[in-house]
Amino acid sequence: MKIILWMINKTKSLKTEFKQKKFLKRYEVIEMRDVERIKEDVGTFPDRRILVVGDVMLDKNIYGDNIRTNPEAPVPLLEEGEIKNIPGGAANTANNIAHYGANVFLYGIIGGDHTGQEISNLVSDIRGIEPRLTVIEGRKSTRKMRIM
Repeated sequence: MKIILWMINKTKSLKTEFKQKKFLKRYEVIEMRDVERIKEDVGTFPDRRILVVGDVMLDKNIYGDNIRTNPEAPVPLLEEGEIKNIPGGAANTANNIAHYGANVFLYGIIGGDHTGQEISNLVSDIRGIEPRLTVIEGRKSTRKMRIM
């Protein structure tokens, strides 16, 4: 079995670390700039089981209408509209990979809070993702909020 690592940056340091610690005997590192190779690999996703490990987070998008400018500071005041919660970070990566037909194992850490429960529910509902999330009580789950 060949293990392929897709790296966005720090490729050389990770190569060195893997060789020194001998985590992997056979692996191939593909830089994200190699678009043709990535297209080739994506075509094989339906036959693959892919492991995604990383910072699992919740992206909360709040949509609203600008009703006026705050008189105390130059910032817009919004009338809250629709709120969308979507998987973020490693969960977003897993979602994108599953969309192309791969079976994805998602490993990450979430807190034992409401945000962590939302993340868990979101990724559990995505076809093709098997979440393996570790819940740590007392830890706050990562949440990124955008106001649009």
